[in-house]
Amino acid sequence: MDDDQQTRRPLSDKETKDLVGKIQSVLTPDLLEPKYRKMSEGEHPTFGHCASATQAAYYMIGGKGSGYVPQVAREDDGTTHWWLRHRDTGHVIDPTKEQYTSKGEKPPYNRGRGCGFTNPNPDAPSKRGQEIINRIRGRAARASGGSVDESDITSPPPAEDERSEEHTSELQSRQYLVCRLLLEKK
Repeated sequence: MDDDQQTRRPLSDKETKDLVGKIQSVLTPDLLEPKYRKMSEGEHPTFGHCASATQAAYYMIGGKGSGYVPQVAREDDGTTHWWLRHRDTGHVIDPTKEQYTSKGEKPPYNRGRGCGFTNPNPDAPSKRGQEIINRIRGRAARASGGSVDESDITSPPPAEDERSEEHTSELQSRQYLVCRLLLEKK
């Protein structure tokens, strides 16, 4: 495996639990898209946050260099569910799986497809994803008296030589274009 294809090990169960806990602790209804805000009444508090929460997790653990790939599945009602899967081990990070498990259901991992995020800048989270990261940083800063050690909220970013220059063009490839078109189709 050459240097550009090296990925980090998957997160441990404890690291996954800590990351998901930090993300879930800052999810609030104001972060929801309006259509999900209406649909979320009576649902688990993580409902409707999966794309933003998954983006936050992805960028907090190092993005493409982390070895995790965004996954998406379309539900029968037209909504989608997002999570991360490690490309080598299959380890799943799903910050909003409780919207399923709290009802005794399984998340749709068996229907998932590897897909790039659909936000305009594939090298950065969406506004909502970035807001989640900012909230976590703010909590970490308050808890530490004002200074934030990035390792308190995320794993270290990949070394510069692990970052792919083709990331943007890869996400614009036909494979990812098809994913984006499938998501936009209602």
